[in-house]
Amino acid sequence: MSEALTRNDFAGCLGSIFKVGPASAGQLELTLQQVSELTNCPGQESFSIILRGPAERLLQQGMYAFEHERIGLREIFIVPVARDEQGISYEAIFNRLVS
Repeated sequence: MSEALTRNDFAGCLGSIFKVGPASAGQLELTLQQVSELTNCPGQESFSIILRGPAERLLQQGMYAFEHERIGLREIFIVPVARDEQGISYEAIFNRLVS
């Protein structure tokens, strides 16, 4: 199992492209637009990311393979949260225990 992703992992990738889905099905490119810290409890890290993709292709809520040059290949659960003429925004929320 690969190491859990942290808020800092994503913060270092702001503005970069994540390729989503299998290459055989025509990967979709999403741009990381925001990394936000959520309320943290002792021993827990919580954060969210917002990614933006094209308006003409909607990804339904679900688990997708994300590929990025720094982060590698990871499975991430996303939810579409906004849509306008410029594109569709997706959110992923991460909760992890820290020591």
